[in-house]
Amino acid sequence: AANFADKNVGTTKSVSVTGIGLTGTDSGNYTFNTSTSTTANITQRALTISATGINKVYDGAISGTVTLGDNRLVGDVLTASYTAANFADKNVGTTKSVSVTGIGLTGTDSGNYSFNTTASTSADITQRALTISATGTNKVYDGAATGTVTLGDNRVTGDVLTTSYTAANFADKNVGTTKSVSVTGIGLVGTDSGNYTFNTSTSTTANITPRALTVSATGTNKVYDGAATGTVTLGDNRLVGDVFTASYTAANFADKNVGTTKSVSVTGIGLTGTDSGNYSFNTTASTSANITPRALLISATGSDKIYDGLTGATVTLSDNRVSGDALTTSHAAANFVDAAVGSSKQIDVTGIGLAGTDSGNYTFNTLATAFANILSIGSQLPVITPPTVPSTTISLPVEIPSSVASSISTATSGVTLSPLGVNIPNTVKKATQNPFPEISVDHIPEFLLYDDEWQKRQYRLPRLGMLR
Repeated sequence: AANFADKNVGTTKSVSVTGIGLTGTDSGNYTFNTSTSTTANITQRALTISATGINKVYDGAISGTVTLGDNRLVGDVLTASYTAANFADKNVGTTKSVSVTGIGLTGTDSGNYSFNTTASTSADITQRALTISATGTNKVYDGAATGTVTLGDNRVTGDVLTTSYTAANFADKNVGTTKSVSVTGIGLVGTDSGNYTFNTSTSTTANITPRALTVSATGTNKVYDGAATGTVTLGDNRLVGDVFTASYTAANFADKNVGTTKSVSVTGIGLTGTDSGNYSFNTTASTSANITPRALLISATGSDKIYDGLTGATVTLSDNRVSGDALTTSHAAANFVDAAVGSSKQIDVTGIGLAGTDSGNYTFNTLATAFANILSIGSQLPVITPPTVPSTTISLPVEIPSSVASSISTATSGVTLSPLGVNIPNTVKKATQNPFPEISVDHIPEFLLYDDEWQKRQYRLPRLGMLR
């Protein structure tokens, strides 16, 4: 045997040689030592340290992990390590080169080896699962279910990515809070996009708030009707296609009177219909409109009269005013077309006027036509039994021409007329129907005597009481 003092590397190491033997033809001729010593070197063994790459999920870095292996002698106590194992780049790929550097060796037997301090291997970098989330953006009702979201993700810090989506839709178009929003067509682009897998759809929530609807009013002109109430047409800025109906409870002018561009206040505005809940709206509005004068028809009713040789007539005016209005009607003249006796004779009424608090609210006719009768004198004097009076000759206060008196005497049955007086018999004829409605029948101021032509002349005598 020849044994070093130990197994370890060293120079000029002592070697003990034992069990020296001698053989051969002449071996018997010698004596010899059976042991000796010497020196020798033990040099380091070349250790090959290899690396096996470990696949990793993309993490945005080139650093990797390897497992070291070596061809050490069995039983030697060694620990191999490294300071770095780097891929050529950070990106996803298969069988990517990994450079291992800073390989070191420690342990009881490490000094006995020389070893490589670098190595290379390969491994895969697989895609990272990117979770793309969405945050819904509240919107004002716009009649559509489309929405807007902001995308977020859990990318590796510093990576250059751009996320996008093709659609974000609410479940329906209507106003609501925490409404579900479905996001579809999610995409990923950018320098580092190839290093990720990602979801192409997600969901979130957001609110749709009511749209401010402006309800406006257009006033409708009206003819004066004695009331302040008005009518308007409502309009609004609704979205095209939305279904609802605007209404109001009252539209009132400032007052009832005629005027132009008068203020109209609209109150109690309401909204009903399928899409009404998607809007907030004003409940009052104002507009303007005209109240135009009402056409007042002033009519005249003629009063019958007894022939008096004049065309003057008496009429009573009436009209179709609004109930309760304060009006006074008047006229300047009312005349029959002529003075002759007749039935249903036309009366022309002129100079009609209107006064009073509410007169300014009307237009009116200034002319009117009526009809009435001009009665013959006798037609109003039915015969009654007169009282008995003494026969007396009394001078009349009016002068009656003798030519007329002679012609009347035959028609008056017992009454003799003369230019200066009249002989009143014991019986006379007196009217029982009062021809003068303004005076009591017991105070008829005159007797009427007619000539034989009956309608041509009338003579008025003082009543009997004045003749006594």
